[in-house]
Amino acid sequence: MSEFSLTRIEKNSFAEIHSVLWSNYEVIMKSLSGLTGALISEDWISEAGLTSLEDIDLTKPNDRQLYRWLITYYDVMEENLRTVGLYANDQQILAPPDYNEYVTVSLWRPEGLVADEEYVNKHNKNIGYIEARIGSFYDAFFDAQLLNEGE
Repeated sequence: MSEFSLTRIEKNSFAEIHSVLWSNYEVIMKSLSGLTGALISEDWISEAGLTSLEDIDLTKPNDRQLYRWLITYYDVMEENLRTVGLYANDQQILAPPDYNEYVTVSLWRPEGLVADEEYVNKHNKNIGYIEARIGSFYDAFFDAQLLNEGE
């Protein structure tokens, strides 16, 4: 099994939140692309169908711009996790009763921009959820012999 881990947010600052989430986004997308790539190489699906996200420029901080980006970030994460779950279900990689669990994704969305401890903890909870879900995908793909150690 492959160990999959993401970085947690440690500071109550918007710059840190953005930096960690963007860095994690790149790791997440590489992992999800690898998982869908395994399905493509088996001719089980024809395209990855993952949604991408544009980064934002924080050299001129804009609270509204960051807030909208955070909402979009979690929308994209939910959509991509759901997409990989559906692909895995369609190919019967996930066995009952677990298969329904992988297409149900619900991440917390910020309701404002207050970088306090609770705000950071909620982001970190989302990060943990995403990390666990992708780890479960890796387990299922290894069990289905779609991936080898180290992939």
